[in-house]
Amino acid sequence: MSKTTSNFFGDGADTSVFNPFTLSSNNSPRACIGPNRRNGNFKWYGIYNTYGSKHDPHDLSFCQHCGENAFKLNEVWQITNDEYPNLLNELVCDIFKKDNKLVGEKRCISLPFEYVDNRNSIQGAIELNINLIDKDGTFWTPVTLGTDDSDISAKENNVLIAKIPTHQRWQFVIKCGRNFYQEDLYYKIESIKAKDGREVKVKNENGSTDFYIPLNNFYGSTHVNGYETGLEGEQFFFIAPPTKEIEDGIADASNKFSNIFQGTLTIYKKIMKKKKYNHLERRTFLSKYNEYSEDDGEDFELGNQYESLTFFSNNAKKSTKCTTGGTNLGTSGIQKNVKSTIVDAIFNEVSSVKFTIQLVNNESEEERLYFANIIETQTRNWREQEISKLMEKQKNIDFEIEKLKNGSRNPRVLQHSSFKQQEQHLI
Repeated sequence: MSKTTSNFFGDGADTSVFNPFTLSSNNSPRACIGPNRRNGNFKWYGIYNTYGSKHDPHDLSFCQHCGENAFKLNEVWQITNDEYPNLLNELVCDIFKKDNKLVGEKRCISLPFEYVDNRNSIQGAIELNINLIDKDGTFWTPVTLGTDDSDISAKENNVLIAKIPTHQRWQFVIKCGRNFYQEDLYYKIESIKAKDGREVKVKNENGSTDFYIPLNNFYGSTHVNGYETGLEGEQFFFIAPPTKEIEDGIADASNKFSNIFQGTLTIYKKIMKKKKYNHLERRTFLSKYNEYSEDDGEDFELGNQYESLTFFSNNAKKSTKCTTGGTNLGTSGIQKNVKSTIVDAIFNEVSSVKFTIQLVNNESEEERLYFANIIETQTRNWREQEISKLMEKQKNIDFEIEKLKNGSRNPRVLQHSSFKQQEQHLI
């Protein structure tokens, strides 16, 4: 089982050529165009309002990928230049807009929890979503939720099915549910583990996984883009191997296992201490957190949720496009640890939630072959270049060997002459 793209692809493979905006073989978008980006060469879509008429596209518009994947066909309409002259070049994708009842939630699944505090029942939620990212952590774009019955059923069972293009870096994001705030409430990442056995470790700047993250939107979100945070060159990289590679035994042994992650988040109530305690009783929590940050794990039984996950996989044929699993590896890229600070406090566990992330791909066999061939071309060109370098070295070595073979057969002649000159000098 390979763990990194360099192990799997071999020398010469360069995954940095793939980014969230890499187009398909026919130059169409494979993901959302991204926040505040414009491109009039793609199709754009408007949305129907609750009365069935077209909502003003100046107010709400969606890029080609989101219009064709995040909505059902009867929910959107294509914006044309004939109907709206010169508008296509000015549109941005509004899939990022929040609290819009007309659009609904198209990016995040909600992980609800409940606990009792002073005899009051408190209900809250943690949100989970997926983004595509680039090597340097500069650009990102969201992976929208699917509209199939299996996608909706998965969401209701704390399973995020993410349809991801092949050969892409990605991250998952954990944040407080929208409009929820409870003072002194925190969460901790207890366990995240892929079905191939690999753990995801979210660490702070001291290398510890024992810290608590405030459960409110003031502190931002936790971004996890690799198996262990703080390690350079270990970003998540998803591959959907072509059927031909699977049949030929080329696909990695972790295929359809490394693409499924199971996790547990534990909810805590913070109680500040009234007197000083020794440092062994201290705990750390997340301080203000900038947008690009990252990621202990033990296995757990998923129970009914795992049965649901199997159900989703078996019913993928209900989709308009056939979906397949894939392989998740590590590849080169930027990562950061979580920044934390120390406080004197006790954290009492009040609740917990379990979740599953399942990466799938609904691109055609031809499309998956197209991207597999990009890597194959890279490695083949690298091998040919290395062969040329070695052949040139061999040519130089052969030349030097010939020079040695054709050199003087009586080196003592030169030696005798040198001795004679030395004698004359002495006289």
